[in-house]
Amino acid sequence: MIRNTIVVFLCAILFLLAACSTPARLMGNPENPYPRQAPPRVGDIVHLPTGLLVTPAQMVEVAGDARIVYVGETHDNPASHRLELQVLEGLAERHPGRLALGMEMFTHSQQPVLDEWVAGALDEKSFLKKSRWFVNWDMDFAYYRELLNFVRDRHIPLIALNADRKLVDAVRSRPLDQLST
Repeated sequence: MIRNTIVVFLCAILFLLAACSTPARLMGNPENPYPRQAPPRVGDIVHLPTGLLVTPAQMVEVAGDARIVYVGETHDNPASHRLELQVLEGLAERHPGRLALGMEMFTHSQQPVLDEWVAGALDEKSFLKKSRWFVNWDMDFAYYRELLNFVRDRHIPLIALNADRKLVDAVRSRPLDQLST
């Protein structure tokens, strides 16, 4: 009898403790499940599913299993471009000869110039001129130099990802059923 009373009493205490807790405390914040103790610093690499800081080697290990790896950047942030290069170098080492770099600042019509660059047929000045870098992109080439030199030196295909302005304007100005293929 005393044993049953103790069990009921303990269950009642557990029930009261659980009732006093808020669901947010029990489940955490689903929008930020792994809050950082300190703001990230330049060079920190955060594994988003766990919130843990990882090394560049660990990052490449995780990214290296994917068929497509997207690396976001802030165009005028040198740290972004260093990270892009680290990823590319790591993936090139892990998957030699099985890699391409797609860049959104280049359009399909610029693909022949990109192919010339990768083949080593253009010096930097010619590449900037033929790709119309400062007309189409107008971003300091120094941010991208190491990345573009790496693909040229390793003959890694460089793929233009953006649509030509003419196509973008056509899609913007006409209904899809009025566009030709």
